[in-house]
Amino acid sequence: MRNISQLHTIEGSFALVMAAACWGFAFVFSVEGSDTMSFWFFNATRFTLASLSLLPFAIWSFIRRHNLLARRHERAEKILQSLGQAAGTAGKEKPSGKGVRRNGGLSKTGRAHRHTASLRIPVIALSDIKKPGSFLYRILIYCICGVFLFSASTVQQLGVEISKQAAHAGFIAALYIIAVPILARIFLKKKTSVTAITGIIVAIIGFYFLSIYGKSGLAGIDFSDLIFLASATLFGAHIIIIDANIRHVDTMMLSFVQSLIVAVLSWIAAAWDGSINMQAALHGWVSIAYTGIVAVGVAYTLQIVGQMYVQPAQASILMSLESLFSAVGGVFILHETMTGPAIFGSILIFCGTVLSQIPFENIRLHRNRDTVPAIEEFKEPRGQEGSAATGTGPDDVRNGPYTAK
Repeated sequence: MRNISQLHTIEGSFALVMAAACWGFAFVFSVEGSDTMSFWFFNATRFTLASLSLLPFAIWSFIRRHNLLARRHERAEKILQSLGQAAGTAGKEKPSGKGVRRNGGLSKTGRAHRHTASLRIPVIALSDIKKPGSFLYRILIYCICGVFLFSASTVQQLGVEISKQAAHAGFIAALYIIAVPILARIFLKKKTSVTAITGIIVAIIGFYFLSIYGKSGLAGIDFSDLIFLASATLFGAHIIIIDANIRHVDTMMLSFVQSLIVAVLSWIAAAWDGSINMQAALHGWVSIAYTGIVAVGVAYTLQIVGQMYVQPAQASILMSLESLFSAVGGVFILHETMTGPAIFGSILIFCGTVLSQIPFENIRLHRNRDTVPAIEEFKEPRGQEGSAATGTGPDDVRNGPYTAK
């Protein structure tokens, strides 16, 4: 059994590395797509394909969430239970001659009452929008996430269109990982660990060497680097919103709806800008197909499979390889070059993002737990063992980065 578990961990790690590769090489295809299409139109086409690629997963998630594939005998049991409850309710009523006959059977009025009770129509009130988990609340979260994803993706693609550099874009875009703890500290009042703070400082130093060193101070920063920094912040805010509401929404449906919202808003913006060009889309269909299907549909599936068998902290580190793959694609496919300070800064950014994901505190707790004698396990029944026994808790599921490329 242990060998099978280790094999699953290896398979899950490989799936996460492949997902990071899909996201990293997406920067290369974004650069190529920006050669023939505006950032509005490019996002409109690729997020349309992304929505179509996520649609089957959203439908399946909806079916499972609402238990629409229950077996026939399960559905029959539920129907019999509902009929039994309706009959029991009717039996408790006093015989008045209207709803109950003397022989114990239901009259026409009683049967009508029973059918009316079984055909209740749910009423949606506007006040439900404040209730976490309600239908209107989920719709609101889907729309907010869609707007933030639209803003982040638009700003990022604008930076790609200006800079034409995949490696540069990949490393600065990876700063969304350190933007998350900063924003969580500011808006959610969450504590930031010492390792996260250290990782943030290292990444900031790396950004200095990548974008500022050797130039005329802050005024010499390329405009595209500021755009990438803004997109990383928006992606971080997008993750914070999901993190705060992940328990109240359907994640698959969220991915589909927010991609659909980005597609619709991008089509509107492209029509307003007059940049819709189907001939250019046909010319750059490879870039659109890759960034829309592979970087979203395939990569998202790999991420789900990987996180089934890999711990959240390890999954975060593996998915941080996205920036390295963007650099590999930029150098070997687009033949990009980077200066020595830029390479050093990129290395620091990568190290900072990885360091911010390592849960040294949890590792120390695990080690302390391992020193306790085995007899301690029998001090409480196994049924009462909670997260303390496994070292995981509800928040651990949400520690990994939510990439939306």
